[in-house]
Amino acid sequence: MKKLAVYILLTLTLGWVACSKDETNPTAPAPGVTGTWKYTGYSGGIAGRPFTEQDTVTYFIQFDQSRYTSIRNGIQGCGTYSFEKDSAGSEVRLGLLRLSGEAGAEDFDVYRRNDTLSLYPHNMADAFSYHFSYSLKQFDWCADDVK
Repeated sequence: MKKLAVYILLTLTLGWVACSKDETNPTAPAPGVTGTWKYTGYSGGIAGRPFTEQDTVTYFIQFDQSRYTSIRNGIQGCGTYSFEKDSAGSEVRLGLLRLSGEAGAEDFDVYRRNDTLSLYPHNMADAFSYHFSYSLKQFDWCADDVK
């Protein structure tokens, strides 16, 4: 009888864990992403290039609760983002980041290792990945942004 009770309890527990809803809030800030990030280089592409340091591009991207601004060689672009946390609970892969702005919508798988943020184009095997390091620099938001 004890074995049956343990079996039922175990089955109910596994069923509860498997069916529990992942609590994601698409408007919540991306954990580990908010702040300013300075572009440090890229990797990947069809040739599978190793990490290559940036050479002529000055590029920053800054996130707050729901907006982002990017400054590339002195030209500013702005938009909003949504974030879907990785349901596997990985400490390195944070989740899926969707940027909506001047270039349309772009999806990236987001990874963070120490002070390095890496954006990998979602579902693209031969695309370039972008790598950023955390920066204390702060930028103004675009004038037409609504908070």
